[in-house]
Amino acid sequence: MRKTVLHVSLIASIFVGLNVQARDYRTQKTEFFMIPMYIDSTTLEFDHNAKVDLDSGFGLGFGFGYNFTKNFEGQIIFSGSSTDYTAIAVDDKNKELKIKEKMYTSSMFLQGNYNILDDEFTPFVGGYIGITYVDSGVTTGDYEHVCYWDPWWGYVCGPMNETYTTTEFSYGMEIGLRYDLRDGYGSLSYVKHFINLGANNGDDFDVVKLLIGMKF
Repeated sequence: MRKTVLHVSLIASIFVGLNVQARDYRTQKTEFFMIPMYIDSTTLEFDHNAKVDLDSGFGLGFGFGYNFTKNFEGQIIFSGSSTDYTAIAVDDKNKELKIKEKMYTSSMFLQGNYNILDDEFTPFVGGYIGITYVDSGVTTGDYEHVCYWDPWWGYVCGPMNETYTTTEFSYGMEIGLRYDLRDGYGSLSYVKHFINLGANNGDDFDVVKLLIGMKF
């Protein structure tokens, strides 16, 4: 009887161990991922009745992550986006001026995530800090001589319009759902993204991210 109980206990322990091992798809795993994203439209208001109406747009990012435990993960993320916008300003004669352009951004972030559950399917929360380079697309009137590789014409040199650009501190908060497979994972999340642009009504953007990654 004692032997039987011992055998049953041993078998149960093995199955529990296998189950825990099978479910732990994250701990000490390195990740590479791609992030298609949707950026919602918004309006930024500035002094002297100036404002910028940003259309909705799309972006793409990629990055690397490391899972220290089932719950804690660190990431480094690189991303870029382009968005059409209309800028409205009022000159000294109280005349309204409109500019239609395309804004380009590129960013680098350091992010930390907390997976709330130990299971393959889990909600998570995250936060990040970084820098964002913004190109307004509006020319300064100056020209710069540049050389670049064109896929059709080869190495090309010539004058190019300089544009108004800035590099600003950015940060954000994220909440979403994650599902792990043995060698891959995916997540869908909502992000509140902030760039220090100096708008009077806040510098926040609403972003939806779809992440597709592999683990090794």
